[in-house]
Amino acid sequence: MEACFVEGLVKVVFATETLALGINMPARSVVVESLSKFTGEHHEDLTPSQYTQLTGRAGRRGLDPVGHALVLWSPWYGFDRVAALASSREFVLRSAFAPTANMVVNLVRRYDRDRAHELLGRSFAQYQADRSLGRLVHRRATRRELLATAVVEATCERGSVDEYRGLGAAERRAGRDARRAARSSLADAIGALGPGDVVLVSGHRFGVLSVGHRKGAVRLRLIDVDARVHVVDDDDLDEAPLVVGSMDLPEPYDPQHRSFQRQAANALRKVREERGKPANPSAGSGEVERVRRAALDHPVASCPDLDRHLRAAAERDRLRRQLDEIDRRVEDRSSSLERRFDAIVGLLERRRFLRGWSLTDRGEVLARIFHESDLLVATVVCDGLLDGLDVASLAGVASVLTYEHRSKEQPPAPWFPSPPVRERVSSIEEVARRLGREQERLGLPVTRLPDPTFLALAHAWAAGESFRTVLTDEDLSGGDFVRNIKQLIDLLRQLGEVAPVAATAATARRAADELFRGIVSASSEVAQPAQVAPEAGG
Repeated sequence: MEACFVEGLVKVVFATETLALGINMPARSVVVESLSKFTGEHHEDLTPSQYTQLTGRAGRRGLDPVGHALVLWSPWYGFDRVAALASSREFVLRSAFAPTANMVVNLVRRYDRDRAHELLGRSFAQYQADRSLGRLVHRRATRRELLATAVVEATCERGSVDEYRGLGAAERRAGRDARRAARSSLADAIGALGPGDVVLVSGHRFGVLSVGHRKGAVRLRLIDVDARVHVVDDDDLDEAPLVVGSMDLPEPYDPQHRSFQRQAANALRKVREERGKPANPSAGSGEVERVRRAALDHPVASCPDLDRHLRAAAERDRLRRQLDEIDRRVEDRSSSLERRFDAIVGLLERRRFLRGWSLTDRGEVLARIFHESDLLVATVVCDGLLDGLDVASLAGVASVLTYEHRSKEQPPAPWFPSPPVRERVSSIEEVARRLGREQERLGLPVTRLPDPTFLALAHAWAAGESFRTVLTDEDLSGGDFVRNIKQLIDLLRQLGEVAPVAATAATARRAADELFRGIVSASSEVAQPAQVAPEAGG
């Protein structure tokens, strides 16, 4: 992409922040869609340094006399804020430094305890933590004063404001439950229909040609007396169709064929309607009315200052959440890197990676594993959970340590090529859960659980299946597939160097070689445009 863009073969690139910052792609103009970004947990505004990095590609050095950076209009960001961001030179650096298990064993290997503590204390991360602690304490005092005022404003002499708010929340929950129950009842009623049923929908008579189920939804194919076909989903209906009779469908059964449809419409015209069974009332509607009546009868409901009390109660709850977050951050700042380092040392001693201030054989393995789940990976390989597997199975099992499902949609159920592979993955998951509980107890970041979603794809690719076959019926894009395979190859190559069992190390190296083929290997080789021969007659 970088080479094509530089040569002018690609005129416009729609880039994520990662792509925009990660490759050399100077442009005439850069358009920033929004001045906020999603961090994975919440939205936050771009910092001046981030804005400068994104827009710094505008204007190609030596080619363009000027470059243009544009920001799309937004009701949330006025021109003054954009101008202030563009002209600011307050480039704040935030350290992401934190001790990891791999870092700890390497510090133990090279330095004594006092020297290791001294190095941590001199880090930029520790400096920032100490400086920000005072600001957090001041902010906490301010929030506590505001909270005290909100508590007074949220108090009503006629009764409990929180009890009244609870009734309002219960009414909303009951309403949601009633709507869900009604939709479920509607889907059940539609799903109970069958070909040949005669139904009334909004006062019009139809015959049911077919009933299909697609991704949790029910789809009806109906025909009217004029032989017009209608496709209806359960979302298109407010109430269940009323069954008023049945008709004999033509044979052979072929609801897609026009001749079949005309005969079905003729049969529908001859049906004599029977008395239909009315749909049941919405489940839960009585509970909604009961809770609503209780809220109206509550003493606080008649208070002339009710709105002020409710606003204050909402503000009180918001301030309490903010204080909880500030207290957590104060605790994090107060807990120095040195204390976290010592907690990891204790954890590694209990898990036999350290013996006093020296590395065990297991610790030597951990010192050479560079991975976000380094301690889990080292435990798995040292406990022999990767031993005795063939090439494809080892690739699949190792993928649970590298892949992470990030979509909001639920991942598909994992597929395992054999019972032994399923057992190995279950054992790795149990090791991860035990490790996570111990880390949580020590106040350390918890290692994420293994994810078997990618196992089937990694196994198939390592077994030699084609790219088309592997991604058939998969939601994963080709780019995501290649990226995850490369991450897996990196881990397998590390295992090929550090696995204590020689046979496992050899299998890991072979698995990495088998994975590095086809589109995966091609993506690592970017041909320069000058090396491409021109086409004949071009």
